[in-house]
Amino acid sequence: MDEDKSITAVFAKKQYNLNINVDGEGTVSEEIISNRRVEDYDLGTLVRLTANPSDGWDFVRWTGDFVSHKSEIEISIDQDISLTAEFTNLQSSFQYEKSLLLNGLGIVWGIEMLDSARLIFTEKTGQIYLHDQVGMHQIEGFPSEDVNSSGQGGLLDIKRHPNYINNGWIYTCFSKKNDSSDMSTLALARFQLNEYNIQTLK
Repeated sequence: MDEDKSITAVFAKKQYNLNINVDGEGTVSEEIISNRRVEDYDLGTLVRLTANPSDGWDFVRWTGDFVSHKSEIEISIDQDISLTAEFTNLQSSFQYEKSLLLNGLGIVWGIEMLDSARLIFTEKTGQIYLHDQVGMHQIEGFPSEDVNSSGQGGLLDIKRHPNYINNGWIYTCFSKKNDSSDMSTLALARFQLNEYNIQTLK
């Protein structure tokens, strides 16, 4: 350096893209909660997305950089994000083989359709299974060790919340072991699913 010099650094605000794809027939509405930008979201922009199925179709799930079975989701932008809203045709029948569902599973007790593409069911000894377009999966995270499956007891019925498409709640009842006696009590639990794992169990 042979003379005084001045350097100015110029920083540009980092912006991100939100790419939405649709698999099936339906639309996606976007509502920007934290600012008013329409394109190239700033860091931390909060966006509410709502999947709206066309007549004769049903929403299944969001896939991509964010996975959810709720039709309405909120995401915070911290990178380029690509999502797909999956819809299924209600006119096509749900395909499954009884032998696939029942073979080797013991006593299946409660069965519920979560949507037109997913069936969830309980097995008496305390396991929960989900059958979807991929196949059958054991749900992880339910406290099966608390289930008293002797006699008429066990993991019993299972039902989705009436507003399941928005809140994702699933309810099940079971005979709960009692540490102080051989008797059991009837317990009610609710949970949400993240793919094939239980979360927010209450």
